[in-house]
Amino acid sequence: MYESTEQAPVPIAPVKQTINYAIPLRWVLSHVILLSPGFAMFIWMDTLTPYAPNACLAIPLIIIAAFAAQAIGIAKVFQKPYQYIVWIMAFGVGFAIMFVTLFFSGVTDGSNDLQTPWGIALVGGLMGLLEAFVLRTSYKRAWWWIPANAAGPMLGVLATIQLSAPVRSLCAFASDTNPECGYYTFVLPVVTGVALFSIITGATLVWIARREAATPALLSRPDFVEAAGAAGAFALVL
Repeated sequence: MYESTEQAPVPIAPVKQTINYAIPLRWVLSHVILLSPGFAMFIWMDTLTPYAPNACLAIPLIIIAAFAAQAIGIAKVFQKPYQYIVWIMAFGVGFAIMFVTLFFSGVTDGSNDLQTPWGIALVGGLMGLLEAFVLRTSYKRAWWWIPANAAGPMLGVLATIQLSAPVRSLCAFASDTNPECGYYTFVLPVVTGVALFSIITGATLVWIARREAATPALLSRPDFVEAAGAAGAFALVL
């Protein structure tokens, strides 16, 4: 009789990778460079003509820039081409929900709660949830993308509002020939807000990408632990 020498399989721990600093750098630069001009144009036009539809001319530029920034910023994060496609689809759904929610809450007589920084945090968290499902196919810490996408937009919007408030108060209904109310006056507040958002989310993204999931299985105990921690952070943001 021969004794069996087979051993039970040893669980494979998540693979810890070295930090790829190109990921957050690419993420931050793509969002700051591409998103800032459109948002600055929107705020500038909305300040000079608050009740006119001129600011809507900047919306197509913002939409195109948002998708381009995501496509560039997420490069080298995934290993399989389909994951990039699903990521852009998830972003598109989340962006559409955010745009429709915020836009219609502003043009209708309904509640404007969603236009507050905390409302934006809630909508940003929803977008982060959709993208987190895509990250979870490769990374254990994917659920932390949700509070990052809540805190990033909230703090970015707060920074832009605070920095642009004096200029918006001065330039409301003013002429664009006024040197203090030109387009470039609004660039710094917007760049600051977008940079704050992209730094928070970019740092979180590279932190998530440092640890690959041993398996993509959902509903496991480690998955619950990560999800619970991310949910607690999201609650603190709100």
